[in-house]
Amino acid sequence: MDTPKIFDSEYRFCLILWEHTPVKSGELVELCRERLGWKPTTTYTVIKRLSERGI
Repeated sequence: MDTPKIFDSEYRFCLILWEHTPVKSGELVELCRERLGWKPTTTYTVIKRLSERGI
């Protein structure tokens, strides 16, 4: 099995997720807004893309 490739922004998202697990999606959106400057739609898009790739 190959190791999945992720972008730097996805990795920074994962670090936030791992630091705060378990976390509700609304809280995760707020954390990403504070730390990464993301809009809610960006956070949900990254969640979807990582999920589709099995990460």
